[in-house]
Amino acid sequence: LVSSLFENNANSGFAPPLNKVELPPETYDVDGFFDSLIYLAREVYRVPEWVHHTLVTLRMLLKNTVEGYLESYLEYKVAQVTQEHRVVSLVHLLRDVLFFDTDPPRTDEQKKQRFEEALNGFIDYIPSYVASVVGSRKTVEGCKFLVDIFQKPKLNKQLTYVMLDIMIMELFPELSEEPSSPKTPRP
Repeated sequence: LVSSLFENNANSGFAPPLNKVELPPETYDVDGFFDSLIYLAREVYRVPEWVHHTLVTLRMLLKNTVEGYLESYLEYKVAQVTQEHRVVSLVHLLRDVLFFDTDPPRTDEQKKQRFEEALNGFIDYIPSYVASVVGSRKTVEGCKFLVDIFQKPKLNKQLTYVMLDIMIMELFPELSEEPSSPKTPRP
């Protein structure tokens, strides 16, 4: 009834205290929107067990459908954004920010105010039924954690490099091909 492998299987009251074995931290294979949603719910917002189990069940039923819809929706939105007149506008905005930015650096007070505005906007964006299931305190903590992540310059720089690398590989797929070995002439 009681062993160190199965612990107290029969839930008997005479189980000797066992030494707790420290387990390694869990790792997740996150692949797609649904897995990202489950990861955020579990690790960032610390949802109750029943919500996690419901999301995992829905994942089994709806993952392919939801991700297919989101993929087509994103393709549609990217096609809208990459129209010629919009790309020209984005290039001009980028040029102005990089080369003609004459604004003085923000003070710590301005940074704090912008952080609070972003956090409040993010919290307001979360639907009220989600906040009631997760809990208002956990919702605020999770949102604060996510907004705080994007305030780290080194992480933002790394994220920008990764996105730039992906964009270059999409624009120039020949760069990702393996270089072929030089052919030696036959005698």
